[in-house]
Amino acid sequence: MNLYDSLFYVNNPTSPYTLIQYVRNLENFKIEDAEAKLASFKALPEFSENTYIAELESDIATLKGLLPGMKAPEFALSDPKGNQISLSSVYTQNKITMIDFWAGWCSPCRQFNPTLVKIYKEMNKAGFGILGVSLDKDAELWNKAIADDKLEWAQVSELKHWDSEVAKKFHVRYIPQNIFVDQNGNIIKRQVSEEEILGFVKRYLDSLKGAEVKK
Repeated sequence: MNLYDSLFYVNNPTSPYTLIQYVRNLENFKIEDAEAKLASFKALPEFSENTYIAELESDIATLKGLLPGMKAPEFALSDPKGNQISLSSVYTQNKITMIDFWAGWCSPCRQFNPTLVKIYKEMNKAGFGILGVSLDKDAELWNKAIADDKLEWAQVSELKHWDSEVAKKFHVRYIPQNIFVDQNGNIIKRQVSEEEILGFVKRYLDSLKGAEVKK
C-alpha cells in the first residue's frame, strides 16, 4: 500500500474509493479492522445497495476461515494425466505441506521454481511436501512448464485461469502465493515470503522434533 492510499484512507474513511481499496487489498488489513470498516460502511444509507459491500463481507468471511489453526478447504483436481488428487491425500503424507499457487505464464513463479526445487529436494525426506495448484488455462503450456522447471511434486489444475474455484476458496488474488498446512490439514501460515520458505520449514520441523522429545 502506497503513502497516498494510506493518507487517503485516513482523510476519507468512508469514501467509495476507500471501500473499493478494502475489497482489492483486503489481505493488507487486519481482519478486525476490516470488520470495523465494513460496519461503518453498512451504517451509511448511501452504501445500502453498493455491491462492494456484499463482496467485502464475503471476502472477510473467506479470510476468517483461512486463519492459522483453521482447517484448509478440501478440494480434488486433475493432474496432467487426468488423475484426481485431493489436498488431503497430499498433506496426510507429509508433516508440513505447501500449497503453491502458480502458473506457467507467471514469470515470478517460474523464476522462483529452481529455488523451490532445491528446497523440496533438501527437505522432502524430512517431511516437507508441496501441492502445486496451477492457474493456467492452456494444458500444453502447463505441462511444458512442469517439465522445463523439473517440478517433481504433485500438480493439479482446473485450467480455468482466474476463474479457478479453488483459488476463490483460498482468496488467491495474485500469484505466486502459498499456504502451509500441517499433517491434519490445519493452516499454519499464509504467504511465507520466498526468501523465508526454507527457514520456515526447518523451524516448523524442528518444533515437531522438540515436541516429540518432550513426550
